[in-house]
Amino acid sequence: CLLISQYYCKPLMGRDTFDKKGLISYSSKVLAFTFATLLIMNIDLISIKIILKDALATGFYTAALNLARIPTLIALPLSIVLFQLITKSVSDNDTERAIDYINNTLRYLLLFLVPFAIIINATSHDLIIFIYGSVYSAATSGLSILVFGMTFITISIVMNTIILAVCKLSWIILFNFLLV
Repeated sequence: CLLISQYYCKPLMGRDTFDKKGLISYSSKVLAFTFATLLIMNIDLISIKIILKDALATGFYTAALNLARIPTLIALPLSIVLFQLITKSVSDNDTERAIDYINNTLRYLLLFLVPFAIIINATSHDLIIFIYGSVYSAATSGLSILVFGMTFITISIVMNTIILAVCKLSWIILFNFLLV
């Protein structure tokens, strides 16, 4: 990817100075943010494996977790688009537009996620049996709880994107490590 990008961006080279230290600083902060986010997304499964030491229980938990993570699949593309919109608005000093993007995104996200979580919670038994079969029915109670936790993590991902777009990386890193 680097070589392809370098090839296609050659016409852009030499137009401005490049702050290598700034890029390295920003990249290291994004790396810390990504590490904290991955910890948030996976610390529960790691803890279950360590505490229970039971492959069957871990399998049930993983099955429930896979279904509960569906809301995050919606948040990731939304976050990519939102990041670009907010970054553009902030660079144009159009804070009203940025606030409008944030408000509308959170409104629609909540309008989708909350009913989705309630429906998954209410139908967790049937959903587990439909997807995995009756052998995994023990994962039902885990899914009922995990879907709400993953809903909050999904909202957190979108909020992190907003903070990332306005370059407040220290806040986001601290916030994510506190969540862990």
